[in-house]
Amino acid sequence: MHLFLVEERERGMRLDKFLVEKLGSSMSRAKIQKAIEEGQWTVDGKEVSVHHFLKAGQKVEEAKGIKEMSEETSLDEVKVIAETEDYVVIDKPSGVAVHPAPGIDEPTVVEMLADRYPELYSVGEDPMRPGVVHRIDKLVSGALVLARNQATFTHLKRQFQSREVTKQYIALVQGTFVNDEGVIDLPLVRSTTKGKRGKIQALPLAGKSQTRADWTQTNAERSVDNRKTREAVTKFEVAKRFPRFTLLRVFPETGRTHQIRAHFAAIGHPIAGDPLYHGSRKYKSSFILTRPFLHASSISFVDREGNEQTYPSPLPHMLRVIVDGLGG
Repeated sequence: MHLFLVEERERGMRLDKFLVEKLGSSMSRAKIQKAIEEGQWTVDGKEVSVHHFLKAGQKVEEAKGIKEMSEETSLDEVKVIAETEDYVVIDKPSGVAVHPAPGIDEPTVVEMLADRYPELYSVGEDPMRPGVVHRIDKLVSGALVLARNQATFTHLKRQFQSREVTKQYIALVQGTFVNDEGVIDLPLVRSTTKGKRGKIQALPLAGKSQTRADWTQTNAERSVDNRKTREAVTKFEVAKRFPRFTLLRVFPETGRTHQIRAHFAAIGHPIAGDPLYHGSRKYKSSFILTRPFLHASSISFVDREGNEQTYPSPLPHMLRVIVDGLGG
């Protein structure tokens, strides 16, 4: 455990920079920021955000001990929301991919769950995606369900394909909205822009006004450079308005890669903190995000017995601090 007293010369330093100086090379700045976001460091006994500026005389204390992500990372890193004989619902942390893929060297969700749920590896259609019926972007957090047997995998997959699963996200986006709700119906394609590998592009808005309640395009407009497009529909409603930012409840009707992030970027309201779909400099704020402000806050589906199940996932500490700081 560490305890540091802020000296006069350190007045006005940001908390993460202060800890970088104090801890030296024993921990990277990224890991220090993650620890602060998780509430593992306090200032005068209170949890604060990464961008907190220190005052002389304050006490900076390691509250819970810092956990390192390593090859030995296990289920302890992943909170289990619910567990039945048929499925497990977890609270996926930001920065962890759901399943192995080329270019991913860190432990993934399915690898973290392997010891406790070895049966996952006999479930599904792809050995690289055992038990996986849907995904959440690596940088996004929240509720994720995995099937523990093939019958449940087929049952859940059918519901996802027929859009019977209800997924709700909480997002903080740049800018403000006139209307309290809206629909974004814009097909998605893979970006061909140099240096934007992996980025998804929503088709141009074809002159649609961005003050409208919904953004749609006709089928005739749904083609670009002969690239294959994927239908994508995102509904949303305003939860709270702040100066220069809006907190939204988001309901994706389809489940495309980067769908929510690409859709809101396309209409001029990118997700706050998104490193890939970032927006205008005019929306810069005093808070610092090391991830997109996008969280899968609940998932609802029908189990094999015919009962509707809903599993919520609370907003992570770092995101709660930012909302509170904005006046939420």
